[in-house]
Amino acid sequence: MKKILFIEDERIIVDLLKDILNSEECQCDFLSAFTITEAQDILKKEKPDLILLDLLLPDGYGLDLLKEIKENKNLKDIPVLVLTNYTSKNGDEWAKILGADEYLIKANLNPSEIVQKIKKYI
Repeated sequence: MKKILFIEDERIIVDLLKDILNSEECQCDFLSAFTITEAQDILKKEKPDLILLDLLLPDGYGLDLLKEIKENKNLKDIPVLVLTNYTSKNGDEWAKILGADEYLIKANLNPSEIVQKIKKYI
C-alpha cells in the first residue's frame, strides 16, 4: 500500500485531501506532520511514496526540509509536491532547484485538481 506524507499545518486541508482520496478508493496510508520536527521524526521511521510539503510551517521553512530530504540518500528519490499559498518572486524556482517535482499554489487549484496531481505520482 502506498504511503503519502502530508506536511501541512492546516489540518482542514489534510483532512479534505484525505477524504477525497478515500472517496476515489485510493489504496493509501496517510501520514500527517504539522511541523518540520514532526515530519523529521516520521521520516526517520517511515519511507513514504509521496510527500506533500507546505512551505510556511510553525517551526520553520519547508524549503529547508526539502533540502534535507533531497540530500538524504534514503529519501532523495521520493517525489515531493510543494503545496503552498506562499508566492515569492523565485520560490517556485528554488523549490525546483532543491528537487521539488511540482510547485502548486493552493489558491489556484481546487481540491480535485490537487488530488489529480497526487494521483499522478502514486
